[in-house]
Amino acid sequence: MRRDANAPASGAAGKLVVHLLVRGYLQPASAGEGEQ
Repeated sequence: MRRDANAPASGAAGKLVVHLLVRGYLQPASAGEGEQ
């Protein structure tokens, strides 16, 4: 895996978006039950 200028930024953004989507998709009503 090479570290380009867009590699870390793109990866972080993608992971963040996926995390938020999964969180809001799997537990929309229990968003603040287990985490935070």
